[in-house]
Amino acid sequence: MPYLYLIGGFVLLGLGGEMVVRGAVDLAARLGVTKLFIGLVIVAFGTSLPEMVVAVDAVLAGSPDIAIGNAMGSNIANILLVLGLGAVIFPIACSQDVVNRDVVVMIAVTGFFIWLADRGYVYQLQGLFMLGTLIVYLIYAYIDERLHAYSVGTLAYNIEVQDDFAIKRMRFGPLIDFLSVGAGIAFLVFGADILVEGATTLARQFGITEAMIGLTIVAVGTSLPEIATMIIAALRKHPEVAVGGIIGSNIFNLLAVVGIAGVFAPIDINPAFMETHVWVMLGAALIILPFMISRWRITRLEGLLLLSAYALYVYSIYDGLVLPF
Repeated sequence: MPYLYLIGGFVLLGLGGEMVVRGAVDLAARLGVTKLFIGLVIVAFGTSLPEMVVAVDAVLAGSPDIAIGNAMGSNIANILLVLGLGAVIFPIACSQDVVNRDVVVMIAVTGFFIWLADRGYVYQLQGLFMLGTLIVYLIYAYIDERLHAYSVGTLAYNIEVQDDFAIKRMRFGPLIDFLSVGAGIAFLVFGADILVEGATTLARQFGITEAMIGLTIVAVGTSLPEIATMIIAALRKHPEVAVGGIIGSNIFNLLAVVGIAGVFAPIDINPAFMETHVWVMLGAALIILPFMISRWRITRLEGLLLLSAYALYVYSIYDGLVLPF
């Protein structure tokens, strides 16, 4: 039964995240925002919803290690696994604006989270501060992107009307998009619930700690929307959406996911996270800087290096454990 819960949770989270992202991207396109802003905010928020729902559900269920481990593991997976996979498929171009503003914010937020982890808790006050910081960042990013869009005279997308179906799509598009987002969120809530239940049961049955389950199995499962978005963006050659989605998702995971979970209930952070995992997360955030600024692209070789680093990280976690599969 736990295996069925895990599989069903992964499927529902992936499907729900995809529906949310598709609906949100269409809505953003109608508003005429830039591709980078879509990646940083709309795609990042949509693909972070699984982590957010899992974290809140885990905290309320009395499993804070799942919540924190999931957020940290997702950030590690986003850079080493998802970004690495995207670069292997197609080298990812990186704009200087992303590095100067958004990557710097991601590193700063990661450092702040490490400070909280060292103190050993995230209470309501810290959670509210994290949410406030996220709101300030989003407002700044929106203003900056709109000014940039108008300065170069371009917007993110242009929806072309080609036939009667397209005309109807334009007329009823907002309603369809809202329904897609609503249905996607429903899938995410239900999928997160059975995923946490299955993961917690496995952790207790086979002696694998909840922290390890959150850092790997749950983290990769809730990163499925990011993986799907990255693959599509890489194949369609939309680097702004791809890179913006990953960087934005990592910022959301720490400020929104951990922040909201902390507001719902105080979180005691397991000291074991400070031994290795927070430093791997920080290292992953730092390592992409030289990759991005060297020729302003992440090459296939660098993508392979990121994937190899993730494989080594997962192996180091499970080395010596007796796994049930």
